[in-house]
Amino acid sequence: MRTVRYYDHVGLLKPAGYTPAGRRLYDEAAFARLQQILTLKLIGLSLDEIATVLATESSIAALLERQRQALQRQVSHLQTIIETIERAQTAMQSGDAPTLERFVEIIQAVNMNADTDWFGQFLTGEQREKLAAQIAQQPLDKAKAAGKAWQALFQEILVHMDDDVRSAEAQQLVDRWDRLIALYGGDDAVPGLNAAYRKLDTVPDVDTLPPDLVGWTQSLARAARFIERARTARQERH
Repeated sequence: MRTVRYYDHVGLLKPAGYTPAGRRLYDEAAFARLQQILTLKLIGLSLDEIATVLATESSIAALLERQRQALQRQVSHLQTIIETIERAQTAMQSGDAPTLERFVEIIQAVNMNADTDWFGQFLTGEQREKLAAQIAQQPLDKAKAAGKAWQALFQEILVHMDDDVRSAEAQQLVDRWDRLIALYGGDDAVPGLNAAYRKLDTVPDVDTLPPDLVGWTQSLARAARFIERARTARQERH
């Protein structure tokens, strides 16, 4: 009833009359109009668009076509997200550790679903374009080599996660980490990518991903925070 009262308030569905006590009365015509409103709302039209459709029947075809196209774009976006997640799951099931390419793909997929620009707080538009170009243009053999390097590095970080961040092993891991990131985005993008890695588990709607990918993002974020602690210890020592 609250919804019907609101439709009356905005002029979308007027009652046929009122009782002496002020209660709204609706006839069959009002009920039919309510059905139209609910149907149009179901397919995603706003109340303003619904009002336009009901006031000008000739606009129905154009509005429905526009809505169909919008929904088709959403379907395409969701399919891209599904394919991205499936590729990540396949890689993880085969024993592959996270790579920068996988990280970027997941962020893009989640961003697309949440309609956000999470990456924008860490990298400028120019840096993101450079990163995307580097990944796209990288020869297959170099991409495989970089992927193996990331896998080896990530596994070693997990082994040393509880070590003293001032140790020689931890400091070597920092150097390897920074070299791998710089290969893609250049030295100027290293700080932003490091920050993004550290906060990977705060990506909007990341908890909607499959459990194995949620665990992956959490592990990578912990690894990045370990690297940052080790880097900070180095700076304090000097």
